[in-house]
Amino acid sequence: MAKQTRPRWLDRFAFLALTLMVAGVAGGFVRLLPALNAFYLFAVGGFLSCAMILAYLVRRLRGRAFGAAGVCALLGALTFGGTLALQPDAPPINDFTTDLGDPPLYDHARTLPLNLGRDFSYPESFRPIQEECCSDLAPLQSTAKAPEAFAAALEASYAMPLWKITSVIEADGHIEAVAETEIFGFRDDIVIRIRKSDTGSIVDMRSRSRDGRGDIGANAARIRTWTSAYQRAAGE
Repeated sequence: MAKQTRPRWLDRFAFLALTLMVAGVAGGFVRLLPALNAFYLFAVGGFLSCAMILAYLVRRLRGRAFGAAGVCALLGALTFGGTLALQPDAPPINDFTTDLGDPPLYDHARTLPLNLGRDFSYPESFRPIQEECCSDLAPLQSTAKAPEAFAAALEASYAMPLWKITSVIEADGHIEAVAETEIFGFRDDIVIRIRKSDTGSIVDMRSRSRDGRGDIGANAARIRTWTSAYQRAAGE
């Protein structure tokens, strides 16, 4: 009797794993669940799918068919594995800046209801990690004068998909925004700083995630993408 019931339990776990993954993605996409909870649900289902697919591979080696549940386990494992493989070398930090010596400061972001009480200082432990992984992130020496640089920065910011501009203070050369991921709804806070220099202006940017420790490389990639957009807008 044990040999007959065991496959049924295996199938149930395979279906459960895929259900958890779908629930996590769906719950995050429609914003029914907090982003971190939705991702954890997806991750639990993903890890369970990976464990299940190993069991089904053993069954297959013994001459048994995968069946519908086995296909579900395979689909879940491939989806989860593909997600983890998006940025395999991404450092385990979630706050990146172009100026490690003097990171741009958040002002408006601190006043947002979901950010009240958060520490917005740049973690000292992140500095050596960013220096090792992302040496290309550095202050942008722009030939544009500060007013023109600010206009180009604002144009580039409005052109960024999934960004919401939350604060614009031209007199201070200060722009803030919030970027929200499409699927799980993770929110990242962004600040852009423009200062005049002898040759034009210095443009800096910082991007940090509100949740989690790692960000699968999202914030560093965002800085690179925005920098390219700024250079196009400034004609540099």
